[in-house]
Amino acid sequence: PQCKVNSMMMGPALVLTSMRTATGGTKGAPPISIDDLYGLCFLAEPSIRPPVERQPRPMFDTDIGLNEVVIYLNGGLHSCKDKVSEDFVLHMFESSVIFFPRDASNKPQEFRDILKSEGGTEELPQLWVQGKLVGSGSELKDFDRVWDLCSPARRAWPRDGPYQLGFYNRQGVTRSDQVIGTQ
Repeated sequence: PQCKVNSMMMGPALVLTSMRTATGGTKGAPPISIDDLYGLCFLAEPSIRPPVERQPRPMFDTDIGLNEVVIYLNGGLHSCKDKVSEDFVLHMFESSVIFFPRDASNKPQEFRDILKSEGGTEELPQLWVQGKLVGSGSELKDFDRVWDLCSPARRAWPRDGPYQLGFYNRQGVTRSDQVIGTQ
């Protein structure tokens, strides 16, 4: 025997789901990725082209110029390729600093050469604070070590004073377009 269910008794998520699938909707369709979505937009607008990733030198300069703390990882922020990077990411989220992550494992050798020429190393992950490499590799597995290394970029709460007056390397400047390309 079939039971009748009063839709007002169901939770909002159940009502939405049943309404969407009842009209044909997207039941069983795979989720669409951002790349797929952009692809569809470019099919509809052939004059628009997806942005090309920056060349290695401008990429590094922008990372370091706009961010007081940059981490170069072996894999993405949520898809690390080794245990050290994985532990390091968790430590960074608990280190009370704002940081910028970059997957350096999928970049050309030229990018890794730039890291090395600017004071970095061959090994990943790497932690850069205020434009300098402060730690890399297995030392970043230790939370206390990561906490200490991030100390120069940590600010008291509420974040007033120099934190709101701009970038670590440009006191008083608050617009990123005035930082990019001025070094």
